[in-house]
Amino acid sequence: MAKASISVMVRPMLANRKGFTLVEMIFVLAITVIISSITLAFRKPKASAQAQIALVTHAFQLARSQAMVKHETVKVVCSSNRVEISSNQFEKEVVLANDYQFLNHYQFTFNASGHIKIAKTIRLSSSGRIYEFVFQLGSGAFYVK
Repeated sequence: MAKASISVMVRPMLANRKGFTLVEMIFVLAITVIISSITLAFRKPKASAQAQIALVTHAFQLARSQAMVKHETVKVVCSSNRVEISSNQFEKEVVLANDYQFLNHYQFTFNASGHIKIAKTIRLSSSGRIYEFVFQLGSGAFYVK
């Protein structure tokens, strides 16, 4: 009779158990992390126009400053989504976001005084918008419109 009463007592205790086991919680958490990582991998933040224009502006200012400080000619090449700056003592490459592209291949040089020889307008395109970097004739000064 003792055995029958024990089995009766065990069954009601198992029937009243509520909640999840640790293994079940870890399994659900693992699935949630996997799904979240997959969705976040496909969502990349879009580069802001202001940040990309600032990158190009800083690259041009760096090239001009390098020319004036080192008293040497600095070559600037703008192609696809890159700005390459090079001289005898210095090389730098600035890569823009993939959706920002220069419309043509542009090349110009800053002389030791920080001036360029000809006026230039460099066009940067993104999502149907075109940004222009307009260099003034004879000087290395430029503005963005």
